[in-house]
Amino acid sequence: MIENFPVSLAYFVRRETWPGWKIEPRTIPNHELVLVLTGRGEARIKGRIHPLGTGSFLYFRPGLLHDMKTDDSDCLVFYAVHFDTDSALPELPHCFRLQNSRRIVELFRSIDAVHGRGIYLRRWQENLLLQSILLEIHLELHRAAAHNYTELRLRRAIACIHDNPTRHISVDELLRQSGMGKSAFFQAFRQLTGTSPARYADRVRLEHARGLLLGTDWSVEQVASCCGYEDPFYFSRCFRKEFGLSPRKYRQANPVE
Repeated sequence: MIENFPVSLAYFVRRETWPGWKIEPRTIPNHELVLVLTGRGEARIKGRIHPLGTGSFLYFRPGLLHDMKTDDSDCLVFYAVHFDTDSALPELPHCFRLQNSRRIVELFRSIDAVHGRGIYLRRWQENLLLQSILLEIHLELHRAAAHNYTELRLRRAIACIHDNPTRHISVDELLRQSGMGKSAFFQAFRQLTGTSPARYADRVRLEHARGLLLGTDWSVEQVASCCGYEDPFYFSRCFRKEFGLSPRKYRQANPVE
């Protein structure tokens, strides 16, 4: 676990730059973590340019060639910490943002506050705070990855609904598409779409039905059957509830030119 990693802070600074400021291409023997507080600029890592702004994080592993600079009309204010560890640090992205970095900013400020104290107390506190920063970063990255993975699985189920507007899709089929448990699926689906899977699927089928009413000369019964409604009267009730008019009146009110 990362909270057990022995880390030793080697260098810490809160730097306020100016327009046109830059760090020439360099490597350092330590790990380096940068948090941008304000301003705009860019970092170049292994030939790739990364735009920087408020809330940007940079991570440089030992020996990694990199440089930084501000925009010509702006400046950067950032924290930078160099540190050493004898353990294998879990890999971090070179440049990233976190959805919630408030706690990490507070921890950087705490390091800044103790930086001028007595040498023994300072080192002990700084190393403890740095461990907390690394832990918070990895937890936030893990939460983001888990959220993205959940959304990806939900998108599979949603795609299944959109790909099959002509038939009723069971909850079991949606669960198979997502690979999720029923309770987790229903909760995550509502969080993403604002409604239940059944209601979402009904809206997709009714939207398809509306297109058929306006784009074909099919009867209401044919449209209902094509969209997976066995009972045309039930279809008409659902259509009226969704669009405010019965299928026949909706077609009459929206003639195709």
